[in-house]
Amino acid sequence: AAIDRKGVIYFGSHDRKFYALHPDGTKKWEFATEGAVLSSPAIGAEGTLYFTSADGYLWALNPDGTLRWKLHTGGINACSPVVGVHETVFLGINSNHCAVSAAGKLLWANHMSPQGYAPFDWVGAAPVALADGAAITSGTDSLLCIYEQAGWSWHAALGTGIRASPVITTDGRVYCVTDRTGLHAFANFP
Repeated sequence: AAIDRKGVIYFGSHDRKFYALHPDGTKKWEFATEGAVLSSPAIGAEGTLYFTSADGYLWALNPDGTLRWKLHTGGINACSPVVGVHETVFLGINSNHCAVSAAGKLLWANHMSPQGYAPFDWVGAAPVALADGAAITSGTDSLLCIYEQAGWSWHAALGTGIRASPVITTDGRVYCVTDRTGLHAFANFP
């Protein structure tokens, strides 16, 4: 779930609906999608709610529960979107790391595997948006830093699955946990 500044709670459900609850837990509104909502929502600067659904769409709702836009991505994974600089929405769509504008236009989609192949659910965790417009994301065997221009600035192959989002400290270190090799820390990357 996500909670806005007024304490309103937002979440999606397997019943193909996205919900808003008042801080006391009573229902404020609901919005029907075309598939189960598996991702956590992201809240933009103006209260726009971004989430994905197993129907293959990235949805953007106004804070009152009305549709702002929807973008067909074809993605069916549970990767949650993250809002970055200029309200750019970063998200994993199957095997691609993507950026979408605040107006709902796909800015770019970058396949996550340098060899051109990755398992279907390769992007398994939400990316982390950085203040300089970059986004760091994780996949089944890599940790990548991808800039808004869709070029890779840094890539580290870890050889095992990463299902959790990376964490960045105030001194710029990046930490991630893999399925088999444990905790990894990176510093001084370009």
